[in-house]
Amino acid sequence: MEESFFKKYWIYVVLGIIAANSLILDFYLLFSGTQSSLTVLPENTNSSVISPNSCPQSCTDQINLAISSQETNISPTAKPTATQVVSPTPTSVPTAIPASISVNAVSEFFVPFGAGTGSSADWTVIDGIGAKIDPSDYGDIKQITFEVSARIPTGNQIIWIRLYNANTYQAVAGSEVTLSGGTATLLVSSPIKLTSGNNLYQIQMKTQLKYPANIDMARLRIKTN
Repeated sequence: MEESFFKKYWIYVVLGIIAANSLILDFYLLFSGTQSSLTVLPENTNSSVISPNSCPQSCTDQINLAISSQETNISPTAKPTATQVVSPTPTSVPTAIPASISVNAVSEFFVPFGAGTGSSADWTVIDGIGAKIDPSDYGDIKQITFEVSARIPTGNQIIWIRLYNANTYQAVAGSEVTLSGGTATLLVSSPIKLTSGNNLYQIQMKTQLKYPANIDMARLRIKTN
């Protein structure tokens, strides 16, 4: 009876064995493929990926820190913000226009006469002192004064000094100055006028007691417009 059963159902036994082998083979291939996907990198894997086993923990921490910093500072979706540049508005600067100011420039000229000594009781020309002067040579004359630096060595008399026109034989009006005492002093006359033309001007002096008196400097100061 057992032989007849085997002979009758042997085909089913063989088919069951084949089905069981196929099922076992499928399970093997399934688990084998999963393991290979976990251990084998695809060909197009970026070569910059570093295996955790190839770098110590300190290196891995530095890499993770750098990646974290980049992700924080750079957003792939961030759009650049347009910056509006504001040009300064040109300011109109007024130009300073100097006012027209008329200034009368004053020039001064000095005409020296020289130095000398006198001791006469009357008006006497001091030898070696004098100058020829033509007022027209100085243009528009504003003022002329006669200046003398004189001293009396004895210090106990009075002296008088004036400007003299040798061509007209006249003393120049307003040119007389006086000194008493022994200290050297600069004497300045009142404003005077000179005769037109080229004239020789000299210095005259007289003394109270006929003691010598010195003229250290004599000159004309001419101011023009």
